[in-house]
Amino acid sequence: MRALALAAFFALAITAVFASLAFFNETQYSINATLPPVMKDGNLSLYPLARAYWAPAGGYNVTYYIMKFVPGWPEYYEVGVFVPKFTGWSASLQRLSQIGTANYAISLDGSVEISSYQSSGPPVPTPATVTWTSISSQRYSVLAQAVFQNGGISAVQLVNFTALPMSRLYSYVFTCPSYSISSFNSSSPWLYLITTGKSEANVTSGILYTDGKNGWAAGFVNVTQWLGSPIPASSSFTVYYYLQASLTGNDYLQVNFFISSSPNDPKPYLEVIYYYSVNGRSPANLSKYIYGYSVPYISIYLNITNKKKQWLPLSIPQVYSTGYIVGFALVTYSPNGNTIIEWKNVNLTETQCPLPSNWSVYGQSAAQTSSALVLQGSPYVVFYRSLISGALTYISNFTGAGTYAVFSQSLTPIFGVNISGDNFYALCGSTSVYLGNYPASAWVELRPLNDWGDIILRDVYGNILARYGCFYSAQPAYVGYSTAALLRVYNITALG
Repeated sequence: MRALALAAFFALAITAVFASLAFFNETQYSINATLPPVMKDGNLSLYPLARAYWAPAGGYNVTYYIMKFVPGWPEYYEVGVFVPKFTGWSASLQRLSQIGTANYAISLDGSVEISSYQSSGPPVPTPATVTWTSISSQRYSVLAQAVFQNGGISAVQLVNFTALPMSRLYSYVFTCPSYSISSFNSSSPWLYLITTGKSEANVTSGILYTDGKNGWAAGFVNVTQWLGSPIPASSSFTVYYYLQASLTGNDYLQVNFFISSSPNDPKPYLEVIYYYSVNGRSPANLSKYIYGYSVPYISIYLNITNKKKQWLPLSIPQVYSTGYIVGFALVTYSPNGNTIIEWKNVNLTETQCPLPSNWSVYGQSAAQTSSALVLQGSPYVVFYRSLISGALTYISNFTGAGTYAVFSQSLTPIFGVNISGDNFYALCGSTSVYLGNYPASAWVELRPLNDWGDIILRDVYGNILARYGCFYSAQPAYVGYSTAALLRVYNITALG
């Protein structure tokens, strides 16, 4: 598809060249092509995000301006400048053709020349800055005719503007693994249905039924078999339960967890029982029935909603402070009666987990939690990784107090932002510039270009809230975060 599009474009460019010959003396045309009165230069600081070059086509010098963009987000750059060799020349643009669709505008010194809705613009004095604004999700090209005039002399050259969408090169969401059972299956090798007395346990349409009749009924999940290894006992747990009738007397709803001391040990040393009962305070411990031996247990009373015939959530923020979960059981216990509880939508989420690979930490402390990377300076911490090859922009979302920056090899910030709540400061070396208070800010972009550091604050839709840029001479090496306080980082994406 791309090869066809490029071939079609070049064919279009050549067609436009020969069509233009009808308006110009051939000798004059040749002079204008080989000795342009106005130079069309590119902004070298933006390379490689934006670049400019020229190539001959059918006698014309065709100037190409290429710009990359984040799909769906506004872009705004001064991509070049029209510089006259002699005074007195004006410049204007006329659109000849377009491939692809976009919302764009190309201006000379602030005067819109061509856009999505405008095919030509007025002449402006040179030198004139070429500004390109764009919102698009796909590649597009605009072929324009640059008309240069000085008194009664006119010269025409072709200018091609091509915008290319960036590709995602790296993306990481700072969160911990989450494991779910959305639908139970009685044939799952890690699910065991265990009962005592006249109790019953079964699975119907993905729902686990536990019917305690003068005993207990349990659906036991062997976590080691299910996930391949135990998970930290500090994980959070949720499940939805459905009471056929409200619990009364000594009936129990229970969730029993079996804890080992090592991730390599599938055998528990402790049973942690979460339970609810109106009057009962002696829940059933099940380790000897499930594992064949008894272990010490602790019981923790749950304050849940005791309402019948509705699905209700049961949430445990942290199962236990130490160890690893090797299994858990969803239990109905009715010592002297008959109680039915249904279960669905189990979720276990690790609340702390190892830091992502390819990232490094200097100082204390950095912890990856279920919702964010938490950096807490004690007294100072830097969390960083090497720049991604080919990346043009790094987009991140974070809150708190600290710095998001491009760092040198010595972990010195080259450019970036410092935040404190909703207050943002642009950092350029040792210089700090207040950008303002932006509670609507959702994303910060850092663009380490040729020798230009571009800092962009955007809202959730990608609209630009604030922008700051500066030249730098140090060699960028890393992207990352630092704080002497508390900073929460949620994600980072590199595009190029």
